[in-house]
This record gives sequence, structure tokens and C-alpha cells, in this order.
Amino acid sequence: MKVRKLDRRDKGYTRVEWLLDYYEGPKRIRKWYKSKGQAEAAAEELKQQHRHAGQSWLELSPEERNGLMLLHAEASRENVTLRQIWEAFKSGKLDATPVQRRTLRQAIDETITAKTNENLRERYVAELENYLEKFSTGRMEMFIDRLTVADVETWFDGRGEALSTRKSNLGRLSSMFDVCWRRGYLKENPILKITPPKPEDKPPTILTVDQAVKLLNACRKYPRMVPWLSLGMFCGIRPEEIEKLTWGDVDAKNRHVKIEAAASKVRRRRIVPLNDTALAWLKIGRTGKPSAMIAPNRTTLRRHRRAMSEAAGIEWTQDILRHTAASYLLQRHEDATKVAHWLGHSPRTLETKYKNIVTPAECKKFWALTPDKVKTEMNNEAQ
Repeated sequence: MKVRKLDRRDKGYTRVEWLLDYYEGPKRIRKWYKSKGQAEAAAEELKQQHRHAGQSWLELSPEERNGLMLLHAEASRENVTLRQIWEAFKSGKLDATPVQRRTLRQAIDETITAKTNENLRERYVAELENYLEKFSTGRMEMFIDRLTVADVETWFDGRGEALSTRKSNLGRLSSMFDVCWRRGYLKENPILKITPPKPEDKPPTILTVDQAVKLLNACRKYPRMVPWLSLGMFCGIRPEEIEKLTWGDVDAKNRHVKIEAAASKVRRRRIVPLNDTALAWLKIGRTGKPSAMIAPNRTTLRRHRRAMSEAAGIEWTQDILRHTAASYLLQRHEDATKVAHWLGHSPRTLETKYKNIVTPAECKKFWALTPDKVKTEMNNEAQ
């Protein structure tokens, strides 16, 4: 540390100033003062700080010294000095409030409890828990604040999911991180730093008339599946909604199905009309008491659905019955507002996804698929 007298030239004038020259680690510091007294006073203050820092170091416990050196080493690897960290904190750029820590196991448990308390559907909560546990496999005891954007992206890269599936699952992970962020376990939700995928808006997969004939014929072997299939294929009621309906919700006399808010995916009550084709198939299916469920239990439903699709030679896709009904209903009635009300979503969605997917000729054949017509079609095909 030196104090030197130097002449400085500025715009043609020469003036005498005093330079305090010293080092902070490898960095050279030079400060200018107008008088020798000011420079020497600044130098003495720095010496006092250095002496005080040395005394403070001696007063630290071995654990505190070790922690400080580890912090210094970590900061150095990132080309950051402890001085920069301290100045960032003083300026308000660094939030040093300690976070409560939660493992992924604890985070999942709290997320599921929170979503259950929000009165979300039991099926959604179960699927959310299943996905979060898959994501956390092998790192359940890892603290959630240690997860990075790179960790999440690596997870998705290894799964090779379709873009639409990835977009949906990003939302699932985000719900867990959001719960933890709101409770102070995280400084931020890392999912917000990931650009969501933009899948192409492809037309929905629907059944052709021939495929519908084969599926309806295969359904005859499973009488309890006939109501489930007809309400989905000809009325467009969601599969999860049909699973909650009882025979008391079906009014064949007044030709409608009542879907209460508790059964509706969108939590709004609606009335779905029963057209002639749907009514004809309901009459040949197995019915029950008003309190009896229309659909069989989920395990039986999946087994029979698999057998039916294999017998008909159809690859089953998500919501294929609802997509089929929406396409043929819109072509038949040409009224998006009315059909959207029956289906329980917006007219804009209906127009965008389902308009002109089927031709008028195909539509006419589809709505003529009564049990007798399907039986005739299959007999002709067999001959």
C-alpha cells in the first residue's frame, strides 16, 4: 500500500494530486485524493480494516472458518467475489431470506393435499400424484430447491413424449413447484423458465362409418358396454362423466340425459338430448335400477373396451367417441352454439376442431346406424 504524489494533466492544465495504490487480492486499486492528508487518512483506515479483519478471522470457530472458505471457493468457481455478493445484498438485488426446505417426497405429499383441498376431481389428483412420483423416482430425499431447469429438461428429453403430452406434463410439474413457491420452499418456479412446446393443431381422430359399424357389432357381446358406447358415440358425453351417471339420470321418456355439476368435468349442469340412434341402442343394452351406475367398474370397462377395439380392428385413441360424436353432430345440426352446449365446451372450440371433418353423405349414414341397420350391414359383409 503506497501513497504517492503525481501530476495529472487535464485539458491542458497540470494539477498535483495524491494517489493511494493498493491491492485487494489480485485486483489493483488506485484512488486519487486532492491532499496528502486525505490519502494518508484513507490508507490508515484501510490498515485498520485489515487489522480488524485479521482479528475477526482469529475469533471465528474452526467450523465458521471452514464454511467461509468453502463459500469463497464456490464463489470463485463462478468468478464471483464475496464483496460482490455482499454489495448485491446491500443494494437489494440479492434476497438472502432463508427458505424452508422440503424433500421431493414432502413436496408431493403437500401438493396432493393442497389439490384435494381445492376440490379437484379425484381422478385428476390421482393422475397428478402418479406422475409426480415418476418424476421423483430415485431422488425422493432430494431437496426440491436443488432441482434446476436443466434437471427438468433432462427428464423430458429422456422420455421422448409427444409435444402435446409434454405440454400437459409441464403443467403437472408446475403445479407442484407453484405450491412450494407459495409456501416459501422455493425462490421461483423453474418451470416458468422453460419455453412451452407448441404442438401442431391436428384434426381429431374419429371413427369412420365402417369402423363405427364394427365397434357397435363387437359391443353386442358386452351388454353393459352398450349404454356406455352409445352415450359416448352418439351423444358426445365424456367417458369420465358417463362413469358417474346412474340410470336415474337417463330420461328416455323425455329423451334426455341429465349431467349434474358433480359429474361434469367443467362443473356445470347440462342437459344432453337423446337422439333416435342413441335411444335405439340404449333399448338393447342392459339397464338397471335408477340408483345403479350405467357403466361397469373401471377395470371391467377397460378390459371390455380393449376386447371390443381388437375385435373391430380399431386403434383406440383418447376421446375417440366424443370426437366422433362432435364431428357428426355439428355436420348434422350446423349449429355450433347448440351442439357446444350439449357437449359442455365453447362454440369456438367446436368450430375450430370439428367443422367439415365429415361429409353430409357420411353424416347421413352414421345417424342411420340403428341396431337393426348394423346387424344388416354385418350380415351383408359376411356374405
